[in-house]
Amino acid sequence: MTLTFEEIIVFAGSMSPLICIVVVLFAYARFLEKK
Repeated sequence: MTLTFEEIIVFAGSMSPLICIVVVLFAYARFLEKK
């Protein structure tokens, strides 16, 4: 399942704000792993 960044934003926006929080936390976790 490959989505563009814009599609992810639109999908998260159409869902509940909790989805946005989960996406942000996931991205932050990936950011910490790269350090």
